Amino acid sequence: DQVQADLRRLEQRAEQALEAARIAMTSGEQVVSGTVRLTCTEAVMHSLLLPALAEFMPNYPALSLEMGTSNTFANLSRRDADIALRIARAAVGGGALFLHFEPPPAAAAAATVASASATDEVVRNGKIAWTPFDPQRVATETKSGRPVFMDFTADWCANCKTNEKLFLETEAVRQALVRTRILPMKVDMTNENEVMDEWLAKLGRSGIPAYVIWLPDGTYDLLPEAITAEMVVERLTRAAQRFPQEKQVGQR
Repeated sequence: DQVQADLRRLEQRAEQALEAARIAMTSGEQVVSGTVRLTCTEAVMHSLLLPALAEFMPNYPALSLEMGTSNTFANLSRRDADIALRIARAAVGGGALFLHFEPPPAAAAAATVASASATDEVVRNGKIAWTPFDPQRVATETKSGRPVFMDFTADWCANCKTNEKLFLETEAVRQALVRTRILPMKVDMTNENEVMDEWLAKLGRSGIPAYVIWLPDGTYDLLPEAITAEMVVERLTRAAQRFPQEKQVGQR
């Protein structure tokens, strides 16, 4: 009956938590754990997902998946699922696979972010280590006192790519990010996304590129569309002076 089913789920989650703790004690490292609810079509599951998971899941023994199949779009804002995979036709030419992801509920997300924040890098292998757009991550980081530098971009935006190459991916900006520890976050608007559109609208903008530093006091510093490396460095430095690392909760 339903009670027994609930008890079995609780037992499985308890066993999973114990396994995650055992792995963490053995390895001495942060462990990715929890349950992710994923939905996709049967065609996607058998042709794409299952082969990929066969290689992915052994690396995360404390992570479990709840999978379901459906041909309708999941409402992630109602938490029908955490991840929805669908194949849709692109605006021009062929088909494309779109991954629609929203972070887990607040409690689980906070634990995930805490783990990520402890080991994140702002520059990796000589390049800016952009964090993918994540509203919960923005809230958690700014609440801890850390500003977030956000780049609204898209593959089809020529001005975005020019700015990234000439003014963002530069030694001066990379050094400023390392010095200030401000989190760089990329908002990839290549495909339509209502949540990203809403965040852009908050800035009074309807088009990209757009660059903004979200500050811990709830305000933001919106940069002009035409930027320079010197301008970005100056604005990052100004944000860091207002919210220095030593005042951040759990400073890195």
